[in-house]
Amino acid sequence: MRRRAGLALLLLFGVVFAFFYFRLEFARQFLDMPAPPGKPFYNDDCILASDPGRYSHGLFQGHYLAFHLARHPLVVMLNAAIAEPLTWLGIRQPVAISISLAFWAAMSSVTIALFLLRQRLSLSVSILATLAVLLTFGTVTTLSVVETYSVSLWAIAMSLLIMAEMARHCAKYPALTSVIAGLACGVLAGWSHLPAAAFSLVYAGFSWASLNGGVGRKLTFGVAVPSVIAVICMMAPVVFLGIVLDGDPFMEPTEMVGRYADAANFTNPEIIKDYAAGFFLFSWVAPAETVQCRFLLDRLWEILRDPSRLALTILATILVGWAIVSGARTPGRAPLVLAVWALVGTFFVFYLFFNPLEVLLYSSHWTTALILGSVILLKEKPGLVLLLSGIVALSLHVNVPPLADPASFDPAQCCPHGGRN
Repeated sequence: MRRRAGLALLLLFGVVFAFFYFRLEFARQFLDMPAPPGKPFYNDDCILASDPGRYSHGLFQGHYLAFHLARHPLVVMLNAAIAEPLTWLGIRQPVAISISLAFWAAMSSVTIALFLLRQRLSLSVSILATLAVLLTFGTVTTLSVVETYSVSLWAIAMSLLIMAEMARHCAKYPALTSVIAGLACGVLAGWSHLPAAAFSLVYAGFSWASLNGGVGRKLTFGVAVPSVIAVICMMAPVVFLGIVLDGDPFMEPTEMVGRYADAANFTNPEIIKDYAAGFFLFSWVAPAETVQCRFLLDRLWEILRDPSRLALTILATILVGWAIVSGARTPGRAPLVLAVWALVGTFFVFYLFFNPLEVLLYSSHWTTALILGSVILLKEKPGLVLLLSGIVALSLHVNVPPLADPASFDPAQCCPHGGRN
C-alpha cells in the first residue's frame, strides 16, 4: 500500500508540475509587453488584481526581493533556493522562475495529499480532493501566473500536516504541541502570506477531543496559545525589517492599512454583495470565458445560464453542505466544523475590511480550508469519490480555459469595472 501511495504521489507531482509549468510559460509571454499609458507594467491588475508584471520585472532579473521580504519572506527564500541554482546550470532566469513556481505548486499537491492520507482517507479520495483544491477558479488562476501563492499553498498544507500530527500527542503534551502548532502556522503559513497564520484556528478542531480538562483548558491550548504564537511569528519579520530599514517597526502595516483598509466596507451594500459573490461563488467557479481583475454580482447570471458552471456550483455546494450536516451529526466532529468555519469567517471579515476588491486573489485560503475540512468530515461516505470526480472534471472544463484567452492579459479588456486604484 505504501509503495502504491508513493508512486501515486510521484505521479501527482509530475502531472501538477507539468500542468502549471506550461501555464506559467504561456502567461510569461504577456509579461514583457510595453506598459499602457499610466501603468508601470503591462498587465498588473488584469489577473484577479494580481501583480505578475511587478513581480516578474524584478524576478526575471534575479531580484528575488521583488516578492517583498517583509510580507512574504518564505516565498522569497524558497523561490531563490530553487531558481538560483538553476541559473548556475545555464537556465535562463525567467524559465527558472517558472520551474520554481511550478515546483512549489507540485509540492503543494503532494503535501495536501499526504495530509489527507494521514487523516486515514483513501488514496483515491486524497488525490481527488487535492485536485479539487488546485482547480478552484481562484487557485488555478493565481498558481498559473507569477505570484506568491504556490509557496503559500505549500506552507498552509505543511502547517495543517504538522498541526494534525501535534493533535495526536496533545493529551500528553498539551503545552508543547500547541506551541509547535502555533510556530508552524506563524513561520510557515504566516511567513508566506501574513493572513494565512489564521490557520492556527484549525488546531482546535484537530485537538479538542483529545485535550484533557474543561472548556477553559481546551480553549487555552487549542485556540489561545497557538493563535498568539502564530501572530507573534507572523509579525516578527515585518517588525524586524521595519526597525532595520525604516526605523519604525510598524511603518509597513500602517501604510498597508492606510492604503487598503476601510471600516465603511462593512456598511456598504454594493461592496458587500459583490464581495460575498466573489468569496462564496466566483472563487470556486469561473463566471466568464476570460479572467478579469474582478467580477461583480451581475456575473451570477452567467453561471445560472451555463449548465457546466451551474453544475459545478451545485456539486461544490453539496460537498460543503453535506460535510456540515455530517459533522454536526457525528460525535466528536462538531469542533472541526466550528474551527473550519471560524477560519473562513475570519478571512471573510478580514478581507472585507482590508481589500474586498482583491477577494479572488486570496481565495485559495478559504477554498482550501473548506474542501479539506469537508473531505475529512465525510471520510469514506458512499458517493464521495463520485462527487469529487464530478467537481474535478467540471473544474477542468470551466476553470482552466479562461486564462488561456489572451484577452485575460489585455489591459484594455481585463478590467471593465476599474482596477484597485
